[in-house]
Amino acid sequence: MTFNLGQSSVQIRYQRCNRCIMDTNADPKIVFDESGLCHHCVRYDNLINTRVINGLAGKQQLENLIKKIKQAGRRRDYDCIIGIFRRC
Repeated sequence: MTFNLGQSSVQIRYQRCNRCIMDTNADPKIVFDESGLCHHCVRYDNLINTRVINGLAGKQQLENLIKKIKQAGRRRDYDCIIGIFRRC
């Protein structure tokens, strides 16, 4: 991939993350570590433990959220929960 920057152009070697689908075509500013992981995956790994609650506390928080969503959706045309899957 070549980018024109005024008088000069910059050649970027194509690379794809070893874990996700991000590559240099989708994000020209993407950075990869020595194992081929993109900075998006590395950031995710660093944040997961601060944003995900596991165990009984996580289950209780999820049940409370479901209850809140169901209450907000009563007598409306649509209500749904969208599941998100993370592959390890």
